[in-house]
Amino acid sequence: MTPYNTPPELFSGIGCALSVFLASVGACWASIPSGVYATHSNDGIKGFAAIIISGVLAIYGIIVAAVIVNRLNTGAELTSVEGYMHLSAGLCVGLACLASGGAIAGFVDRHMSTSIKLEAPARRADAENEQTTPLLPSNPVEPLWFETSSQFLLVLVFIEAVGLYGLIAALLLVHYVKAI
Repeated sequence: MTPYNTPPELFSGIGCALSVFLASVGACWASIPSGVYATHSNDGIKGFAAIIISGVLAIYGIIVAAVIVNRLNTGAELTSVEGYMHLSAGLCVGLACLASGGAIAGFVDRHMSTSIKLEAPARRADAENEQTTPLLPSNPVEPLWFETSSQFLLVLVFIEAVGLYGLIAALLLVHYVKAI
């Protein structure tokens, strides 16, 4: 028990919940512009790579939560240091994936804003001749400031590496606890 009679399992559980929640929020944040890019891309199947990279962020949070839960299920008595380390591990991967998801969203959104020329909405001349405009532009994405889709994917991979670094740090935190 901690000095304030808070069980360390509570901190471990909060660490699990935060790792899954924050990593999933980061993945969702990155998936929105990535999905729009994929539907308007001329890159074929390469256009969906941004969505796949975004989804990997959520998997990082699940990995850390599974490792923490596995540590809880060993039946050993947890110390307060272990509970705090599990909380720190969950925050580490969760915040890293959240930051990575925000960076991916900003990068893909910026790429689309320079690549897609939005058309002004059509005006109605009269009620009989009503024209509706699509919510998303219908013209495909043409890379303007990236010469190839390989350069675009390379930047996405390096942005996603921030989440991977958070995963590595979180796994080190969880396994460092076993050494104590």
